[in-house]
Amino acid sequence: MRKVITMNEKLIDVHQPVPVTVILYRNPENFQKQLPVHSYENLHGMYVPTEETIHLLVTKKMERDYEPFLELTAHEYTHHWIVSYLGQRGLVNGHLPRWFEEGIAEYVGFASIEKTPRFMPLHFIPFKRIQSVSEWANENRRNSPHLPYRQSYYAIDQLVRDGNQSKIKNLLLENDQNFYQSFQNELAESMVEFELRFLRDEMREYRENHE
Repeated sequence: MRKVITMNEKLIDVHQPVPVTVILYRNPENFQKQLPVHSYENLHGMYVPTEETIHLLVTKKMERDYEPFLELTAHEYTHHWIVSYLGQRGLVNGHLPRWFEEGIAEYVGFASIEKTPRFMPLHFIPFKRIQSVSEWANENRRNSPHLPYRQSYYAIDQLVRDGNQSKIKNLLLENDQNFYQSFQNELAESMVEFELRFLRDEMREYRENHE
């Protein structure tokens, strides 16, 4: 967790988050019973900000290969870091699109184990269709052809590669309840323009890596 704090500080800003309780489970039923009501499928971790708790399901696969567990821990702890960071500034994360916050958590999670997930450009979905909690849960269902977590990781990666890392902090702190207008003001391009450029760049890299 000290490593994750350092990574978030480098990505966003210096901040020491408030303490959080981490609870580990081996039994999936016990894990589900302790979580708030939700509509997510195949869940292995959840941060509950109202309780300041992180719930993690430790699978047998994680016991054989600890990297997925470390990535999951870093992901959920980054959610806590973001909520704590905003809270100390009198802000909340409710108006932030899910893809944006989840993208940051995914980016830090994979960076913490020095891995890069494989991007699937043909599974792209417009970001505005994965901005609410219900939309996010719907597109992450088992039979969905889309990979919102993967796509959101690469959106944050695109911002970093574009030299717009400082904009991530600014977007987190925007408080006028109009994320996409702030996005356009910060990056001098609309969300649609970003999507087109993002997808073009990722398609090019995908082709180069699969020739």
